[in-house]
Amino acid sequence: MAGGILGGIVISKLLAMMLLRLVDSSQSVGLLFSPVAIGEVAGVVLVLLLALGGLRAISASGRDVLVKAQTTPEKKRWFSHSLPAW
Repeated sequence: MAGGILGGIVISKLLAMMLLRLVDSSQSVGLLFSPVAIGEVAGVVLVLLLALGGLRAISASGRDVLVKAQTTPEKKRWFSHSLPAW
């Protein structure tokens, strides 16, 4: 996750420099870093990870029920093969 945050900071700096070059401005670009933005991104990532974990838990519990249902042997009737097919 730290690699993604660092990559995002570097890419935002490069995009800001490209935009300033496109508009032919000679301003310097500082590091675009905001603790508030980092907190918001961390909050969104936390909510997404919690939602994903919940969905995986629901999916896993559903699979357990399906596996249990598939592994229970079916009761065979003793007369199923004894009667002639008409």
